[in-house]
Amino acid sequence: MKRRLSVILVAFAAMFAAASCGKIKNDVIYQAIATIKQGVTGECYVEVDDSTSLIPQGTITLTAPEVRAMIAYTVVEETTKMPGYKHTYKANFLQVNKVFSKWPEESLGSEELDAAAYGSDKVGLYFDGYFPPTMIEDGYLNVHFAYEATPGSEHFIHLVTDVDGDPYKVELRHDKNGDTQSTLTYESIIAFPLEFLPDTEGQTVKLTLVWNSLASGKKESVQLDYKSRTDWPVWPDDSDEE
Repeated sequence: MKRRLSVILVAFAAMFAAASCGKIKNDVIYQAIATIKQGVTGECYVEVDDSTSLIPQGTITLTAPEVRAMIAYTVVEETTKMPGYKHTYKANFLQVNKVFSKWPEESLGSEELDAAAYGSDKVGLYFDGYFPPTMIEDGYLNVHFAYEATPGSEHFIHLVTDVDGDPYKVELRHDKNGDTQSTLTYESIIAFPLEFLPDTEGQTVKLTLVWNSLASGKKESVQLDYKSRTDWPVWPDDSDEE
């Protein structure tokens, strides 16, 4: 189903520190893109990365088995490690912005068919040096992208898998949906769960991401490290909805 593109504004101040930079201090505001999850007893916690989890001092609302979000927080203290994590901290959350998530869609088998179904319009991607960068973390491909649009228009974004018959090649496709003016440039963030990609069986492989570049006007690609996640939650039947 085509869904309206949700624009997530990156409103973090420049004084915020990246969550992975150096020793954690309790007088610093950290920012991260993370997964809000539900523990075995029903409480919510946050996974910042494979080695770090946060226990909120306060309430975080979870409307699905798990949610990707941009967060800003301060650390209260390190506490008893949660199973599977090297560090667990009690934290105060200053900002929690849900990141729109959408299931990938399988290639129809050719460039022509994929372009007709999913679009072939240009899009820009942000990598290292921008927050948050386009990256793979916790089984999600997080995409920070730019696109040109007319104010109030509807655009659609898709991640197409199994491109050229390669199980580890995906393409980000932008459909301008008839918008011919494209007078302004917008930024947005979207997270694609990679749950249904072939199991890498504990190995790290290269995932190739392709896009039609807004900067160069031609197709570009990048390779990202990818390892299958083994602890996906059970999604409700309408998990492809917002």
